This record gives sequence, structure tokens and C-alpha cells, in this order.
Amino acid sequence: MITTPEHLERDLVTASEDDIARVRALDQFLREKAPRSARLLAPDGTLIDLPTSIYMVLQRVVPVLAEGSSVGLLPLHKELTTQQAADLLNVSRPFLIKLLEQGVIPYTRPGAHRRVRLSDVLAYKQRSDTERARALDELTALADHYGYD
Repeated sequence: MITTPEHLERDLVTASEDDIARVRALDQFLREKAPRSARLLAPDGTLIDLPTSIYMVLQRVVPVLAEGSSVGLLPLHKELTTQQAADLLNVSRPFLIKLLEQGVIPYTRPGAHRRVRLSDVLAYKQRSDTERARALDELTALADHYGYD
């Protein structure tokens, strides 16, 4: 799960204490009994078939809400300010600017300010996390090899 900067938190949804039991029951239903499609019953009695894509979102979102975490949905093409991107990566804005200028993360400059696509920030985060895990594995292997505990 990605931690979210404060200015993106307004888009987050968290199950209330009153809802958590029902969210957990829905989570269990989706994992164990639910068909691949579903219908939504509106308060006025209208039934509508949920598109498969919406059903798949439910299958991914409900477990996160059931564990008490917050969920936010943003389109991958959303453009972030450099401060938002830096906050999302938990780095300083000057460090992010260096990454942009080095071409590590693509950006645009539609006016006076740089903009970074969320998908590019997340791709960088994934690469960085993978490289960090690989380096940690190598250090652990070296420590084991030389007998350090």
C-alpha cells in the first residue's frame, strides 16, 4: 500500500467503525461465494448490472477497507506537482527535481512549473523498491558468507 501525502488524503475513503463489520462480511462474500458478475440495487429498487471492471475494483478495494486501511483512487494519467510527487516518494522536492533533470522520471512543463504523471512516479517507486530489496538481499548474503549475525 502506498502512503499518501496529506494534500491527497481528501480523496481517501475509510470504512467507519459502524461499517467495518459489513465491509468484512462483504470481503468474505467476494472471496468465497460471489459470482464473477453482480448487480447493484438502488434505493428506489432499480437493478443495474455492474460492469466487470467495476466488480474487479470492488474485489481489490473491499479487502483493504476490511483491514481498516484507507483507499484512494486516482487515474494513472493524473499529473502531480513536484511537491506532490516528492511527498508520495517521501523524498525532498530538490531531490525529486534532480531525478527529473537526470531523466530518471519523465516530466512535462506545460507552463512555468514541472508536472509528473502519477504512473511515472509509481513506476519509479517500484523500480527503486526492487533495487533496494535486491541490495538488501546481497548485503544479507555477504553477512551470512562472512559470518556476521
